[in-house]
Amino acid sequence: MRKLTRYPCSTVALFVATNACCPLLSGCRDPNAEPIRKDDPALIAHKKANPKRPFVLDRASARGQIEAGYREYHAALKAGDFQKCDSIFTEDVVWRGASGQTLGRSGLEGHHLHWCMNVKKLEVPSFKIQKLDVKANKTFAEITARYEGAALGVDRRSRHLVQAVAARDTWISTPTGMRWSRRQFHKVTDTMGGRRVPNPFGQDPSWPQRRIYVVPIGDLPELVVRNAIGECEDRLLIHVAQLPWLRVDDRYRDASGKQLVCENLIDLIGKAYPKQRNDPNVVLIGITGEDMGPRDKSRLFQFSFRGPGRIAVISSARMDPVFFREAPDSSRMQRRLRKILLKQMCLLCLNMEPSKNKETAVFDNITGLSDLDAMGDSL
Repeated sequence: MRKLTRYPCSTVALFVATNACCPLLSGCRDPNAEPIRKDDPALIAHKKANPKRPFVLDRASARGQIEAGYREYHAALKAGDFQKCDSIFTEDVVWRGASGQTLGRSGLEGHHLHWCMNVKKLEVPSFKIQKLDVKANKTFAEITARYEGAALGVDRRSRHLVQAVAARDTWISTPTGMRWSRRQFHKVTDTMGGRRVPNPFGQDPSWPQRRIYVVPIGDLPELVVRNAIGECEDRLLIHVAQLPWLRVDDRYRDASGKQLVCENLIDLIGKAYPKQRNDPNVVLIGITGEDMGPRDKSRLFQFSFRGPGRIAVISSARMDPVFFREAPDSSRMQRRLRKILLKQMCLLCLNMEPSKNKETAVFDNITGLSDLDAMGDSL
């Protein structure tokens, strides 16, 4: 299992500009303006509309758009609409913490999901633009902000949260409006329940409340499993630890000896790791390369099975094309395993509910490989 060495910064707030109207352009060029690429879409659009005027953002227009962006972003946070939060970034957005950690677009999706799940009541945040610099099609803003509301702590109890943030933001002007491109945090201060905390939600605000342990069981494709886990870590900002390997024998198989029994594997994991089983903040996910099915034979097989508490088991056997005498395809197998693993993490760790929507990561009616291959991974 690879060790996660890249962690997101310890804040839960960020501000971005939103899809506003196209910026006003000024005829006075900023002497400090940075060079603009000739293929810049905003420059091309401007030249077509105003061939004789230089492309420079107007300071007053830039400030107005940024302030509107902050307000719309805060409204999305208050409404718990994390998809709206993500829709206003550039594709190459980078978020840097005060200590140097970085977070890209996929990481920000997970960050917003956890924020919206943990902050149950958010007052209208206050912010102030301390300094504004406009250089060509880029706008740099030094801002301070304050968040206040009710949030769930590590023990899942609601407490009063106050967060103060100081940061430098970068927006880029495009033909469709401002897009948030960079954020550099200078300082973040969190208090919860009147007490200063490193961050309000535990080890990191963007991590789920529960720790995840993977338990390898019997034979399994180690490289495929490791890569699938790594993709889930990057998507959900989750650190996944591995517990020692467990062996299985005929006691855990059905009468035919050809299938492992799901309930027997759940019992095996619980008995092997009682400390983790009894910890309410721990999720245990077993992964085996052997085929498995339920004890009552209500289904011919199971891709995954959730037992009581926070224990689940996954079988990668039928995800492997070789199982059906097809040509080996590790990438297809890894993609299938990632979907099932992501689903179990969302259900057990993020407390998400199963969905009938096939586009979501928690689609609950997977009857075979056709459903699994068509299943999406939207959060």
